Amino acid sequence: MKGRILITGASGFIGKFLVRYFSLAGYNVVALMRSIPEEKERGVEYVRYDLREGFQEKWLEGATALVHCAYLKYSVENRDSDEVNFGATREILDCTMKHPEVHFVYLSSFAAHEGASGHYGKSKLAIEKLLENAGTLVLKPGLVCGDGGIYSALSDGIRKSRFIPLLGSGAQPLQLVHISEVAEVIRTGIERKIIGKYAIADNRVITFRDLYRTLAAKQGRKIYFLPLPWFLFALLIWLLRIFYPGLGFSVENLRGMKDAKSYNTKDSSDIFGISFGETDRKTDV
Repeated sequence: MKGRILITGASGFIGKFLVRYFSLAGYNVVALMRSIPEEKERGVEYVRYDLREGFQEKWLEGATALVHCAYLKYSVENRDSDEVNFGATREILDCTMKHPEVHFVYLSSFAAHEGASGHYGKSKLAIEKLLENAGTLVLKPGLVCGDGGIYSALSDGIRKSRFIPLLGSGAQPLQLVHISEVAEVIRTGIERKIIGKYAIADNRVITFRDLYRTLAAKQGRKIYFLPLPWFLFALLIWLLRIFYPGLGFSVENLRGMKDAKSYNTKDSSDIFGISFGETDRKTDV
């Protein structure tokens, strides 16, 4: 075994992928999640962990790294999500500080910046500031492509309807990164003990309109755009989520779209030795 690695949020889109990725790479993986699944990855240790219930320092015994993916989304039921996410991360940081052999990797987002207006971006930014100068690795992925997440939700939306709502003209900037590239960056960061904050995604900037056109072309579908102002788009999502509770897009996601900004990721590519931009080839939509 190459080492013992803990992954929080192991039932989520990125966390679940990382569990399998690191297990196949020869790591001893401990998957931390709120509910233990019936179908388990072979050789993976599963531990129940809830952000509200606290992190146990004993879980770090023998560990070489911890990847923190767990995140509580803001909702009517979870109005205190910002405080919960910040407090849980601070608790994990305090524990890892007592174990300098454990490399702490935090998954943030492009959405975390000073101009963020949503809970997601603001919460992630506050945690980034908490981790400054703490000897941790903070990674800010762009839009993650794979079998899940927002990218998958957008693709599914095209399969279900030819009429696609756009926020304004759909010119918001977007940079893609495949989930396998995220995993490669994390692995490199752990094995080389890299610290600092890095934006990871294809350095090429596209728009949401461009992405929709690409996804539609791959599905062989003709789509029609419906430009909407912010308040109408937000109202549409609110209504859709009433009738379709499982809808993979929320008003919080819309805020992130509205506040979207681009990043220069060339330095990250050089540091981690990964050529971002293989997304189109790797992603099966």
